[in-house]
Parts: sequence; C-alpha cells; structure tokens
Amino acid sequence: SSTLCPHSPLPSPMLCYRPPPRSLADAMADMDCDGCSTAAPTMDFIMDFDRCTSVGDDIAEELPEEDAVYDVVANEAGDMLLQPVDGDGGRALRMGDLPNDAVVTIRTFRFFESKSDERCQWERELRNVNSGSLLWLLVHMIPKMHSVAGCKYGQWFTVHHVRVRASCFKAGYHMAEEGSCPFAKTFGATVAVRGLVSGQSLGTGYYWFVSPDTAAKRAPALDVAGEECLQERGWQHVARTGPYDGEAFVAAWKAQGASPDEACVKRALQALLS
Repeated sequence: SSTLCPHSPLPSPMLCYRPPPRSLADAMADMDCDGCSTAAPTMDFIMDFDRCTSVGDDIAEELPEEDAVYDVVANEAGDMLLQPVDGDGGRALRMGDLPNDAVVTIRTFRFFESKSDERCQWERELRNVNSGSLLWLLVHMIPKMHSVAGCKYGQWFTVHHVRVRASCFKAGYHMAEEGSCPFAKTFGATVAVRGLVSGQSLGTGYYWFVSPDTAAKRAPALDVAGEECLQERGWQHVARTGPYDGEAFVAAWKAQGASPDEACVKRALQALLS
C-alpha cells in the first residue's frame, strides 16, 4: 500500500496531519517536499483541496478568544477540541493546533456527595481535586456508564471556569483525594475516555482533569485565583456556580431526548441552569 505524505491536502480533515492549507497556492507550495509529486496540480487535486477545506469548516484555525469559555470535547478520531459554551456550539478549535503558551478558559464539572461539601475550600476553588469535561456530567450520573450504580462520587455538582495553559492538556493526569494531590505538578488531563463499565464504548469520549495548588510536599499553596498559579501550575480559577442537583440534570437530559452526546448534554444543562 502507498504511504501518504503528511503534507497531502486530503479530502477528510480527520486524516490530515496538520491544518489544511488556507489557499490553493499554499497547498501547491506544500507539495514541494520529499516524497511529494512536483508535477502541476491536476483537476482532481484541486477538487480534493476544495473538499478538504469545506469539510473542515467546523474546525477553526485560530487562537481562542480571550473572553470566550470553551467545553473540552473529543471527536471520533480522539482529538481534543475546544467548543464554545455560548451559542449552538459554533466552530471548534483543535487543541493540538494551539501554541503551547496559549491560554484558554474551559468549563469543568466537579461532583461531591453532600451538598454541604461545597463549603470546603478545595471544592470552592478546585484545589487539588479532579473534575471532568461536559460529557463526564452524564457518564458519572447514569448507571452502567462510569459505575454500575451510577453517581459514584455523589449527585451534587458545581460548574467551574478555569484558565489553562494549552501545554498542560498534554501533561500527565493524577488522581486526587479530598483536596490532596501530592504527585501532580501542573494542571493535567487524560486522553479521551470512551470505555464504559457495561463493556460498550462512547462515540467520542470525556476527559478528567487535575488542578494542583502546589508542586511539592509542604510547599506553600498558591492563590489559585492569581496569575502566579497560572504561571507556576498552568491553571487559574476564574469562577464557580452551584451546587446543582445531578438528578435534576438527568431529568432534563431525558426531556431533551436522552442522547449520550455532548449536544444533548449541553441542552439539558442549559435547561437546568436557565
């Protein structure tokens, strides 16, 4: 079988190794590399280029907006995407396309057992705890998805907005427990998690995050709302709302059609918070 050049403007954005070129001239210039044909472009090439750029229109090639808040979601290929929270989803940003020093504001969800737990400092400021992406909200609550009975970590949840340096989404993930996470040095994330305890798999996947406030044992904790935490630990706490009742969310999700995808989860959450 033939080997595709990584610079080839393929018709499917899922197969592209880098963002598709912005113009036909750029695409032709990209062909001038080892292993690529240097012959004049054919009509089929030009048509494939048009298909590639049009199919990829839902993936934006730009930096995140400074004031925007994003949900972290996955596509079927397992790529991490940033989808705007506001509106109908809009164009997503591919995390792998962002420079390492880019800063994005994401929405993340944290569960706990008792409503009174939200008074704890680590719950209020997301210090040394694990949280999850949009789809985690559903997977945690529904039986036979994350756990047999569902609701393993409790039915109450809070919604947090966190600024994160893009490079930290590639950092390792560590489990935390009740405001303690001695091994995580920076904000970290898992790869897309698809597997369910039922043996089935999700079409895309969800993510877990860790947000430490210190990088060494006995080291002083940082002000997680300050710029120093962003510089030293790769994240900064911005806002928090809740707590909300997970059972009420499940009822709203069922009313929206009970589809196990981000679009349905997002509609249910909007209905709950409105």
